[in-house]
Amino acid sequence: LLIAESPNKARTIANFFGKPSIRRYGELKVYEISTGDLLLMITASGGHIYDLVTDIGYHGVLITNGGKLFLPVYTAIRRCPKCGHQFSDDLDKCPKCGNTEIRSTLKTIEFIRELCKEVDLVLIGTDPDTEGEKIGWDLAALLKPYANNVRRIEFHEVTKRAIMEAIRTHRDFNTNLIEAQIVRRIEDRWIGFELSRRLWDHFGLRWLSAGRVQTPVLGWIIEREREFNKNMKKVY
Repeated sequence: LLIAESPNKARTIANFFGKPSIRRYGELKVYEISTGDLLLMITASGGHIYDLVTDIGYHGVLITNGGKLFLPVYTAIRRCPKCGHQFSDDLDKCPKCGNTEIRSTLKTIEFIRELCKEVDLVLIGTDPDTEGEKIGWDLAALLKPYANNVRRIEFHEVTKRAIMEAIRTHRDFNTNLIEAQIVRRIEDRWIGFELSRRLWDHFGLRWLSAGRVQTPVLGWIIEREREFNKNMKKVY
């Protein structure tokens, strides 16, 4: 079983090996093809499975042991099929458009777990970056009780040659990349959320945002400008 990140990528990979057979589970699909020496089932996770909660701790992070221990708290992501809004709050309707037909990522996990019972090896082929590594790690944690062997594959181009090479060279998960994504997401909440709210209060414009990268870079630019103006000499 090969799990890609996007449904389009799963379909593209399947078509490299001929016309696949397709099984459906609601809107979810799994493609079945033969590579010659493998019977390959291909499906997609649809992106992240988990996100930080909003109603526990400080923006989803419990701070304990006198401020020395930080515990991020995750929950399944919910998506609105009507407007596309994504949220982690435990709500019965979309907070953006009010639609009551909400889809949880746990439905995707239930589908993939059933597929795991049919195979000997699960290959997680999410994107080759920190986000993809975290998505893959979450998937692996949820699938291991149902799968005999879960491994990570990495490909930097969507070609038949790259896919076959990735399948032959599967690896363990990179914990450094996973931890980097966890810190990155917490920074999104702690820096981005807090400073964005201050912008809203100051300017009265709720479309303004302050990001975890742009904010410190802007601060650095302001500091350099002040240093320049302080040292600038005037000629009379």
